[in-house]
Amino acid sequence: MLTANEMLMKTEALKWVATLSDKQFAEFFYEATHGRDTSDIPDEGGHFVLADVARIESGWEINYIAVPQDYDEWIDDAPICQEGECAQCGSVVRSWAKDLVCPVCGTNGYGS
Repeated sequence: MLTANEMLMKTEALKWVATLSDKQFAEFFYEATHGRDTSDIPDEGGHFVLADVARIESGWEINYIAVPQDYDEWIDDAPICQEGECAQCGSVVRSWAKDLVCPVCGTNGYGS
């Protein structure tokens, strides 16, 4: 159970997160979860990823949101419009940068 002060801090944090652009939110998410192991099995490599899903005729399309290979300066509202398929694991990934890192397996890739 959260204390009154913790609840206030949570409310303020949620308000702040709601103001972020999609790119800023993706950066925040990956910074906040970097190094977090989600697996109970040692060396399994479980980790959180951010994804965008859309309903299509045959079901659901899942695109994993990737960060750039290099953190050059990008405008905060850069669209997440570069898409590619990871050569290592086959995941469909999207980013605001053409040179990206697959969030599933960590392989460098390219979006177009």
